Amino acid sequence: AVLFTDITARKQAEADLRASEEQQRYLVKLGDVLRPLVDPATIQSEAVRVLGEHLGSDRAYYVEVDALRAEYVVEHEWRLDGVASHARRYPLAEWPIMPSIANDQPWVMRDVDTDPAMPDDQRASYRANDIGACVVVPLLKNGRLVATLVANQTTPRDWTAAEIKLLEDTAERTWEVVERARAVQALKENDRHKDEFLAMLGHELRNPLAPIRTVSALLDKRLRTMPEYKPLLEVLARQTMQLTLLVDDLLDVARLTHARVALKFESVECDAVIDQAIETVRTLAAEKFHQLRIHRPGEKLYVSGDRTRLVQTVTNLLHNAIKYTDPHGTITLAVGATEQELVLSVQDTGVGISAELLPHIFDLFVQSERSLDRSQGGLGIGLSVARHLVGMHHGTLQAHSAGFGQGSTFEVRLPRISAPVKVEEDVVAPGAPRRILIVDDNRDAADCLAQLLTLEGHQVDAVYRSSDALEHVAQHHPEVVLLDIGMPHMDGYAVARALRAQHGDALRLIALTGYGRPEDRERSGAAGFDAHLVKPVDVQTLLDQLAGPGPDRRWSDG
Repeated sequence: AVLFTDITARKQAEADLRASEEQQRYLVKLGDVLRPLVDPATIQSEAVRVLGEHLGSDRAYYVEVDALRAEYVVEHEWRLDGVASHARRYPLAEWPIMPSIANDQPWVMRDVDTDPAMPDDQRASYRANDIGACVVVPLLKNGRLVATLVANQTTPRDWTAAEIKLLEDTAERTWEVVERARAVQALKENDRHKDEFLAMLGHELRNPLAPIRTVSALLDKRLRTMPEYKPLLEVLARQTMQLTLLVDDLLDVARLTHARVALKFESVECDAVIDQAIETVRTLAAEKFHQLRIHRPGEKLYVSGDRTRLVQTVTNLLHNAIKYTDPHGTITLAVGATEQELVLSVQDTGVGISAELLPHIFDLFVQSERSLDRSQGGLGIGLSVARHLVGMHHGTLQAHSAGFGQGSTFEVRLPRISAPVKVEEDVVAPGAPRRILIVDDNRDAADCLAQLLTLEGHQVDAVYRSSDALEHVAQHHPEVVLLDIGMPHMDGYAVARALRAQHGDALRLIALTGYGRPEDRERSGAAGFDAHLVKPVDVQTLLDQLAGPGPDRRWSDG
């Protein structure tokens, strides 16, 4: 008897071990199948397939509970050929097993005809739906039923405790993977909405900036000879530029993180970048009585890059130094080089960077803590934008600081190139006066720009509706059309296509818009625009466009 008992116990232990090993192999397989999947629906479908095939059941499905509609939903099931589908929505009130599973207890039925777990008034309905045996394991989160996992047979089946445990493990793991995938998918959707919001924000902010910048240029032309107005004009120009840079940085965040910024690489001389960046921030530094020290190399240094973006990078570093340096502090911009690299550093005597903040200084929206009376504004995005831009130029940007109150240094390293071969450039003569039509539903922007271009000697008209633009072009034959894109009823793309269809290349089309993403530029080119300028456009840039080559065919006087 003792020997028999010992053998029985050993065999049971061996059987339990085999079952445990088999369960582990199953869970490993399930994990391998689900791990690469990113779509929640596919995850559920694959989970029940793996489960059904492993159990050898006739059907398996994942049920989600829709509490708002008081329904349970079967969308993803695996079943053998010829077995009826259960995929549809069911009222929770008609679910007879609800009291059991709502208490986090599996519902197990081994034979629809004899099992006491099956309500008598439901047996015929279960048989009609090819259910001879069934097990339902509930999944509760925070006391609320969120899902169940179901396996059933068309014939009776004695479900084992190991099989029920397998369903419970599968339900838990599937739910975790599904929720993780949905979280990544909420994030992607939010990211898409954020990009759309930033694009629209840029458009909405640039629209009022355009007339402000134009008025600034107009006032400068009219009042530049009157000394008493010079300080006011400088304030207006400086603050408009500051706001423009702020908007550009804000929009660049989304573009750079999604690699949507296209760089125009050319040979760029370092001194030119430094001069333009310093000119941008000089007045801001003067307001705080900062001493700007510039250490230039004894030779001209060149890098391959986008000049505008390099200026933006250095400007952002200087802005950061100005913002976090107290009045009468010192900011030093130094440039040096090795045989392979250009090294540019911006050092300040400001508040410094704590050891805790230093590893995160280039993260989005991160700023050093400052009291309200020392706050200089900003969005905490300039350094992040700068590092992205430096990386796109195949360089590095690093921050160094001995700690709070010890100042900081930001060092840019970029690949160095040889000086370009000098090529004689043709001097572009000022353009002749043009007949220009401005089309913009923002009357302030259209009228102010019309005044500015009139002062430059051009013949300018302005209209505020797309339909008026088409009629005006047909009647007055302008040479150039400055066309806004974001207009009601008929956007600028549609207007451009209509003008090209009606008049071919007889006029020059220039998009003047708040939309500045690469895809916006691609769309404007496809619609027939000759150039794409982003509001608030630099006046000289616009004048250069107007002075450029005219259309291939001129309007005939007839």
